[in-house]
Amino acid sequence: MELGNQKILMAGLPEAGKTTFVAALWNYLNDVSTEKAFTVGTLADNDIEYLNSISGKWASYETVGRNLGDLSTVKNIKMNLLRAGGSQVILEVPDIAGEFFRDLFEQRKWPVEYESLLSEITGVVLFIQSIDDNNAPKLIKQSQKLAQTAGEAENSIHDNQENIQQWTHSHTSSQVKLVEFLQFVLYHKADILPLKVSVVISQWDEIQKTTLNYTPEKWLEHYMSLLYQYLVCNNESYHVLSFGVSAQGGSYDENQEELQTKKPIDRIIVQEGGNISNDITKPIVWITG
Repeated sequence: MELGNQKILMAGLPEAGKTTFVAALWNYLNDVSTEKAFTVGTLADNDIEYLNSISGKWASYETVGRNLGDLSTVKNIKMNLLRAGGSQVILEVPDIAGEFFRDLFEQRKWPVEYESLLSEITGVVLFIQSIDDNNAPKLIKQSQKLAQTAGEAENSIHDNQENIQQWTHSHTSSQVKLVEFLQFVLYHKADILPLKVSVVISQWDEIQKTTLNYTPEKWLEHYMSLLYQYLVCNNESYHVLSFGVSAQGGSYDENQEELQTKKPIDRIIVQEGGNISNDITKPIVWITG
């Protein structure tokens, strides 16, 4: 059966790897040496300029930032892709600042334009920064133990009240914010369920350096247990598949010489289950399949 047009939202906390992923994806799609599930459709001139800029930086082993000089006015990128048979997939890549998640978590609101965007999506690519210290909750008891280990007197924590930080939203675990975000999405997509979610765990090369030998799903279960349990326990609302992705292929500071021996798209790492490839379209292909 031929699939109709679909619109996919790429979302995640700031610094979760969305921009680098898009830069690598654009380079991959425009590489003519391999057969792909998608071809590039028409784009706005401003979008093409932006995508070419970040893709060029990515291919030149430069860190890809969220804004690029005169292109800092770009807020949302729409990447139009075509599948065999002519159906269209639109990737929505909104430039979401930290204030968005602050307002979402603290005030339970988001902009009207985001409301409109959500009404049209058929799936979500959710990005997680694998080496973010804020993935796990920071408990007061743990902080006290660390202070004692460092040689501080036990009562110094109470004596120096001025050194105790007041709680803010920034202290909240990343997975709590992501669950809150997904709950908002679910509320606005209740008429189109289940919603497909590709979980992209970024900087997967760092996970591969360890001896843990995790699949992306097992990593999510172990290190983001709240988010994992929320998705598993709501399987009537979400269909989920996890991917480990390194859009760079490694650290530019530590591995640039090794990375330069490879063709740009060959340094992309995408792991699904136990299978590893450089096909960065997999999280999108799964949603649209």
